[in-house]
Amino acid sequence: MTAAEGLAAEEELIGRCYTKARRRPLVTGTVPGGTGRNIRLVGGPYTFTELATIVTGFVGLLLSRPVWGGHGVTDLVVLVGCPMGAAFALRYVNIDGRNPLAVLLSATVMMAHPAGGRLQGRAYRPGTATRTNALITVAGTGAPVPAIATVAPSRTREPATPAPIPAAPQAPVGTPVLSGVQALLARRTATAPHHLEN
Repeated sequence: MTAAEGLAAEEELIGRCYTKARRRPLVTGTVPGGTGRNIRLVGGPYTFTELATIVTGFVGLLLSRPVWGGHGVTDLVVLVGCPMGAAFALRYVNIDGRNPLAVLLSATVMMAHPAGGRLQGRAYRPGTATRTNALITVAGTGAPVPAIATVAPSRTREPATPAPIPAAPQAPVGTPVLSGVQALLARRTATAPHHLEN
């Protein structure tokens, strides 16, 4: 194989992502029966979020039947239809690739946490702002120099300022331009003392 063929083979890169397939929700379509036969769920398979919606909706409507019920066969249609309709609606709700129950749980946990977040396991409360007196003046030529402004002392520790780096000696006109490494080496040799050993 020549170098040109190897380069052409390397240029063709194919990438595949199977993340969405691995995020398929767990579903159940049957309920194990006692006689060896499984009971198939009508309209299934259902995700666990849909099953939880059907069960809680059915129990909630059954417990609140004295409020809305008393109409005969219509009660049975409402008792079965509303939870099943809610489960089918949840089947098509997709919030950022997550099921709605996980999103609801995440939102509840987020609202229960403090607004400023947590720092080392405790609620974070930022300190109060302190007012400082500062004066900035842009002086032109011949303008008097203003007095130095006073600043209230800060409660936080100021970072140490690094020592200034000595300026590189100016090269005479006509010398070739140095690279970055060459300029650093030239600066080091100009500022460092030379020690010769005997």
